[in-house]
Amino acid sequence: MNTGEDTQRSQALLERSDLPIEPDVGDTSDGEEVAAPRDGEPDPGESSQFLEFASLKRFTIRRRIGAGGMGVVYEAIDRERGETVAIKTLLNVSPGALYRFKREFRLLADVTHPNLIALHELFFEGEQIFFSMEYVDGLGFVEYVRGADSDDALEDPEIRHERLRAALRQLAAGLGAIHAAGMLHRDIKPSNILLTREGRLVILDFGLVSESVTETLRSTGAGGMIGTPGYLSPEQAAGLAASSASDWYAVGVMVFVALTGELPFRGKGLKVLLAKQERDAPAPTSLTPGLPVDLEGLCVDLLQRDPDKRPGAAEVLRRVGSGPSGIRPRDAVKRDAGDLFLGRDAHLKALQEAFAATHRGRAVAVHVCGRSGMGKSALVREFLARLLRSDRAVTLVGRCYERESVSFKALDSLVDALCQHLMRLPDTRAAELMPRDILALARVFPVLQRVKAVAQSPPRVGESPDPRELRRRAFAALKELLARLADRKSLVLHIDDLQWGDRDSAALLADLLRPPDAPALLLIASYRSEASNDAVLSALREAARGEVDMRQVEVGPLSEEEAADLALQLLAERAPQLKQRARQIAHEAQGSPLFVRELVRYAIAGGSRPGEVSLDQVLLARLDALPPAARGLLEVVAVAGGPVDVRLAATAAGVQGEDRTALATLRGEHLVLTGDERTVETYHDRIREVVLGRMGSEGVKTRHRQLAFAMEAAGDRDSDALALHFREAGEWERAADYAQMAAEQAAAALAFDRAARLYRLALEFKPKSDPARGELTCRLADALANAGRGIKAAKLYLEAAATMPAEAGLDLRRRATGQLLRAGQSAEGTATMRQVVAEVGLTIPTAPRGLIAALMYERARLKLRGLTFRERDPATIDRGELMRMNVCRTIASSVSIHDPLLAALFQARHMNLALRTGHVFHAAVGLASEIAFASARGEPARERVERIATQATVLAQRVSDALPRGLLGLARGIAAFHFGRWQEAIGLLDRAEQVLRGECVGAGYEVTSAQAFRLVALFMLGELRTLGARMASFIAEARERDDTWADTILRAGPQVGYWLADDDLPRARAELAYVQQRWPDDAPNVQRLWTFVGGMHVDFYGGELATAWGRVGREWQEYARSFLFQTQWARVMLYTLRAGAALGRLNSDHGESERPGLLRAVEGDLDDLKGEQTLWATPFVELVHAGLMIVYKQRERAIQGLRAAEQGFRAVDMALYAAAARRRCGQMLGGEAGAELIAAADMAMAEQGVRRPDRMTRALAPGFPDAPSASRDGPESRS
Repeated sequence: MNTGEDTQRSQALLERSDLPIEPDVGDTSDGEEVAAPRDGEPDPGESSQFLEFASLKRFTIRRRIGAGGMGVVYEAIDRERGETVAIKTLLNVSPGALYRFKREFRLLADVTHPNLIALHELFFEGEQIFFSMEYVDGLGFVEYVRGADSDDALEDPEIRHERLRAALRQLAAGLGAIHAAGMLHRDIKPSNILLTREGRLVILDFGLVSESVTETLRSTGAGGMIGTPGYLSPEQAAGLAASSASDWYAVGVMVFVALTGELPFRGKGLKVLLAKQERDAPAPTSLTPGLPVDLEGLCVDLLQRDPDKRPGAAEVLRRVGSGPSGIRPRDAVKRDAGDLFLGRDAHLKALQEAFAATHRGRAVAVHVCGRSGMGKSALVREFLARLLRSDRAVTLVGRCYERESVSFKALDSLVDALCQHLMRLPDTRAAELMPRDILALARVFPVLQRVKAVAQSPPRVGESPDPRELRRRAFAALKELLARLADRKSLVLHIDDLQWGDRDSAALLADLLRPPDAPALLLIASYRSEASNDAVLSALREAARGEVDMRQVEVGPLSEEEAADLALQLLAERAPQLKQRARQIAHEAQGSPLFVRELVRYAIAGGSRPGEVSLDQVLLARLDALPPAARGLLEVVAVAGGPVDVRLAATAAGVQGEDRTALATLRGEHLVLTGDERTVETYHDRIREVVLGRMGSEGVKTRHRQLAFAMEAAGDRDSDALALHFREAGEWERAADYAQMAAEQAAAALAFDRAARLYRLALEFKPKSDPARGELTCRLADALANAGRGIKAAKLYLEAAATMPAEAGLDLRRRATGQLLRAGQSAEGTATMRQVVAEVGLTIPTAPRGLIAALMYERARLKLRGLTFRERDPATIDRGELMRMNVCRTIASSVSIHDPLLAALFQARHMNLALRTGHVFHAAVGLASEIAFASARGEPARERVERIATQATVLAQRVSDALPRGLLGLARGIAAFHFGRWQEAIGLLDRAEQVLRGECVGAGYEVTSAQAFRLVALFMLGELRTLGARMASFIAEARERDDTWADTILRAGPQVGYWLADDDLPRARAELAYVQQRWPDDAPNVQRLWTFVGGMHVDFYGGELATAWGRVGREWQEYARSFLFQTQWARVMLYTLRAGAALGRLNSDHGESERPGLLRAVEGDLDDLKGEQTLWATPFVELVHAGLMIVYKQRERAIQGLRAAEQGFRAVDMALYAAAARRRCGQMLGGEAGAELIAAADMAMAEQGVRRPDRMTRALAPGFPDAPSASRDGPESRS
């Protein structure tokens, strides 16, 4: 130091009036802190008010440990935790200082290290403020080192010196951690450094009060200064700012005392402070000869007056060696890799572009993938941090855990974050966000009940008993809630480790992202590419196929330059050959940020120099260096596979009482993360894998058993986790019991796939002789059926049926029949159906003629007996008759998708049985089905249908079950469709769907039927925009429940008009091909008929007249001979389409040899259309007649017919067909008048999103030559 400056500082110090003269710093005790309370001033820490306050906060004060100018420390019992803690009160603080104190307490509470005292909780209310912390029972630094607790310590200086080196290693590690966190201790002295009898060093009182309330040496309220004069550094004594070097000076004083038994400067406080400014400290050997050279040299350097010349943590560690200390030094790593972010500019740009895309009002999903340790999480954290700093978005973060088994686990922690966000909002704002079905969502995610706005939401009237419907409502509620959030501020969701997700989560995420009404949010899903769960990720991609903006960001290795830069920043500032070492580490790490970090730590901690060393070897070396308690705790945490309660893990590991020290060690080693005060998990999956591998199979099994029994003893209700741990422990019976409990909880939470998995697990461990297996198998089948996996459900129903009594077994085979037939398994379903039918004493004719004869017989019986009904008490009806009715009803509803004729037979049988037995429920259901069957004939059946509907309504009102009402609404909607009342049909079908969904169980087939007829009705109306939105929603739901029939029937048919409107001919063809591929049934069923209709429209739209005519030749006669031809809608469409194909061929250049046959075909279809005698068929008659007049070159009659067709279509609300007829009329007229008609038609089509009106006209009014016109669409080809 400059002597002139020293003189000036000494003079300034002498002139200060607030510096005390006492105490004498002549012995090695710390003495009182300078700023003690004034005489006569009460100590608030001793007041009854404080003791009462602490008691209310769950503490029982045992005794006062010590006091200082800033507070009092007590030993206390934490009644909640059941452990001894220390409590420190804080005195004489201003309001502003209190705020800073609380903020810094929270920062310091996260600075965890085995050599730092663990801070627990902060309590602040009114004028009372205190915090709780770890209670350490130990000796002061000097007392421990000099051997006051050992009889032979004074006789063997080497023991004392080795003890000093070991203590210094821990002290350097702990103090380095404080400095690395940007903090200073400012009061290092022997009484603040304790060592337990086990040899663990703990630093106390690291700067909370002095850091928060006052600057170093600033005057306190008591008129003193903070610090102990004997240990203050020269710069602190001179009133200069303290630094980390100031703390190391105090360490040097302690080393001096430990070596010599005396302080380097003796005398009164002021004299000591002046002496430190004027001269260097004496050498320790001047007082105690023969000291080790290394320790004396270190002591002298630490006591240098120039702060820049004092060694820091890394240098101290290097000089005291790397012998045993119970921990590994962490402070040598300059910063944690989690705080560093280098490179990845292209990746960040991709995420930013995805975020920007959400501002266009759509959902965007980004998959961030890469191998373990490549920095996926760091990349996303950096992106989210930038959003947070700019306050541009609400971010919700969640994670999947491999060994966790919770419902919708990819969403579980994300919803936790959503819950926290909602709880932070004002009550009124949170209430504004609540969707109608929030309580359904809270049933799936009960944590939402913590939100006041959720808990106070009124229950929905008429909550559905159907689990599928409840699940659909829950999904819709989450979608609506997130949409409302996104409407107010940009919304970003991040799910980490998606590879551990489940199918239920994939379904929910896909539903969330799909149109219509998808929230305008960004979903970032990151996963490990080497351990990806193909089933889950594939399910998510498939569920969102073609409908969601999905992007991928692949995170590969860092470049060697980037890796070297990362290593350089992680290495300690004074490490030798810094750049060369960083390059070697980068080369060895092969671009893995995790590997870079671990190699840096390993190298600095004294491991081998860069060479052939694997990451696993590095991690194993760290594990081997752990104390036994810490290693045991880590093993239990690894076995848990996700966040686990700290106390529970400590109990399982058998380290109660040592858990805080063990946890601090693990946190300091960056081997675990603590999500909050109560849970802990491994820092990275790779660490967990290495720990499990090190334990071996028996060790893993033992830890699972310990954890399972600890959970059970603690009353843990996490049944699925208990099932998992007991299974891994080989405790099969317990595993089975808990798996069954967890399965039932999952089914109640509507997580059907998870329920099925857990039921399977329970069955796996149930003994074959257990009588409960049959019922358990049925529950598994129910879960699979609810999840839409009908084939698997059916097989299990059949398996369970074999073990059940006769009647129960028959009912299970009936249920299996329905599942197989609805899943498209025609052959196996038919075989089971025949067995069931035979068991109830009925028959199925094998030949078509026999089927027709049987149907005519049943219809004749029904006609003869009429619809008269005498109700009987269901309890008096023969059980065999009841089973026959159930069988007939199941077959009628499920076989119709394969064989409408057979379905009609069993529908008639069901109707006759119900009326004869007087069973009101079955009669009501049968009459509803009769409405749909009878109305298929169209207009001639209208009066009969109305009579049946009246009687069905009366019966439905006499039944408490909602199914007859739902089926009646469905049947009336289908009847309205058959009568050509499209708008009325849509309204009736919509209301029926609400009843079937909301009040009925297992009505998925009926719901899909309502949806399918609504879509075709929308096409007939020409409302293509609405058709597209509804179709997307319906198909998404069908795919979510893996319902093949629904997925195909909702795509087949005229619905492809939506894709034609978008001029997406390839998509329209692909949709029809998809239906044929997923439902390859050759029988003439509804799917095939509708696909034929849609295929003809596609052929006409594309101008492929030869293809259309070929399709007619291959398929038309098959439909004409089928039972489907009894449906008036089918006949009208088939006649019109065949006539259009024939007209198109007539207007093409084909030889005269075909002309007579084509004309006969058109004229025949025209006559058949006239015979339909229904209002909505009349404009088709006019349209075909106009086309025929063109062939006969009667232009005026053709124009007249087209005008009549347009008016007729308008009269039955078929606006798109009317526009097509108008456009054809304009083409025939030509000139200015024709151009006006074409323009008006084009405008009408454009309102429904039609991009190419000329082509849409080909599809809806086929067979006309396209004359030149003034159309905006330009030249048109012949069609």
